[in-house]
Amino acid sequence: MTTNIIKNQDGVTIIEVLVGAVVFMIGFSILVFMLNQMISNYSVNDLTSATRLASKSMEMTITYQDTISYDSTINVSNIDFGVKKTVQIDNDLAKIYINVARSSTKKELCSLYGEFIFRQN
Repeated sequence: MTTNIIKNQDGVTIIEVLVGAVVFMIGFSILVFMLNQMISNYSVNDLTSATRLASKSMEMTITYQDTISYDSTINVSNIDFGVKKTVQIDNDLAKIYINVARSSTKKELCSLYGEFIFRQN
């Protein structure tokens, strides 16, 4: 009876496979985390810019009693935002609706409502 003993085997053990899988998963998890942070920062910047635009438009409307409705596109930090201002006058009360959306996706980011007493001369 002869037994062939194979020496110097060139294979991968289960431990090496598991260590490789763990290293891969850690690297992949870090990559997903970094991408998620980048996307959330991008969204927060959009919301901040949209809120500032809407607030500024509301403030200007009330301060100057501007009753002209408009649709416009405003560029902030190389991003185009669509600003829609609607003013409705009922007796002496002006109702202001301001909506800000990202121009490329048409996704509404901010909406404001305000009122002021409007006296026509």
